[in-house]
Amino acid sequence: MEKGYAEDFPGTKVYFTEADHSTQNLYWISSDDFNIKIKLWLLLADHVILSVGHMLHSSITYNWLIQNAEVIIELADENAILPSLREDREGFRELVVKDTKEQDQLTFLKNQKDMLIKRAETLSDIFQTAISWSPIGESHWYRDALVKDLTDKNSPLRKRMVGISKVDIEHLVKSVASCEFLDRETLRHLIRRHCPERERLLLKYGDIFYYLSGALFKDAFPVFHPEAALLCREKISHATSSIRPEVYKNGNIWHNIIDAWGVTCTALQRLPLSEIVNIRGDPLGIRIRQTWHTLLEQARNSQIKEQSILAFQQAKDELVTLFKREVDSQRKQYIRTQKTRGMLEVGSWTTGALSAIVGLVGTLNPIVAIAAGVLGFLAGKPILDQVEKKLPKTELVILATKIQYGMGLNCK
Repeated sequence: MEKGYAEDFPGTKVYFTEADHSTQNLYWISSDDFNIKIKLWLLLADHVILSVGHMLHSSITYNWLIQNAEVIIELADENAILPSLREDREGFRELVVKDTKEQDQLTFLKNQKDMLIKRAETLSDIFQTAISWSPIGESHWYRDALVKDLTDKNSPLRKRMVGISKVDIEHLVKSVASCEFLDRETLRHLIRRHCPERERLLLKYGDIFYYLSGALFKDAFPVFHPEAALLCREKISHATSSIRPEVYKNGNIWHNIIDAWGVTCTALQRLPLSEIVNIRGDPLGIRIRQTWHTLLEQARNSQIKEQSILAFQQAKDELVTLFKREVDSQRKQYIRTQKTRGMLEVGSWTTGALSAIVGLVGTLNPIVAIAAGVLGFLAGKPILDQVEKKLPKTELVILATKIQYGMGLNCK
């Protein structure tokens, strides 16, 4: 398998955490939930990162990939779906073999090894490229972030540990801090040994830090399940007394984005994955990803990097605010465009109408623009649709409308 680091994959990267079996189990994520959400990020981001471990261990994730294998191969070829593989593993199969050997004491891995190897071999035929990361670097960040919050008596996590003795918490902190390499399975064992009464809570917070470390080392933006996002919101609310009033309050980037965009879950569910491949290759889809990239960079630059829950949540809030403003601006531009379009469709080709279409396609030679208008009049709406797709600052609204109402989804 060919591997590269974050800098080898330019463009926006989203770390899709709901591909993880842990999150799926904790928050009851269904295959429909998975399907709808990953489609959204495939429309907006240049690369959607899925952990190789998540691909192997989650039946929901694995089955979605296999059931859509023909289209997934196309998305994999352009690195739209990008596996995340630790730098000391050469491929899917080696990850399974070495991990099960290193953690042979785990009954789950003993019983599931043959199944995991079969999955690894199947996925190896689909994915030829992966993004690499340092397991030591991620593990240390993950460990230190947990220790910091467990040690801070004023952190939202510690405030939820009321009723647990200080001695048990101190033992947990000491055990976590002494781990040279901390992974989630080790954390689970330590929690059960020292603080079993708060296992579910600690696992949820552990997952958040795990995802943040994974995203940080891949220069990606992490997207959490709504309930996990609310835990992030709790921390930021505790850390700062005021958030700008125009920022969405519920902390859920998924609902924030689709609500602002005007696309429903039902519309995304019925959108064929093969059509997403077409959209991504179309100039309209490319412009949408460029717009998302610009907004994301603005949001991230305001916080330097997402190196804490606080910084991540502030960047997320800024991103949602910027996205909402961009959609509102494009919607106004689109309405103005539609008024002109209606005049061109039903009106006679007067000097005013011809001037309008020349203005809309300002980069074209006037004679070419007039010819395009005449052809549009003679042939119907397709030519006008092509002009519409090239209009500046309307791409988000145009695609949302087409997805929502199933209008002319074949962009090519």
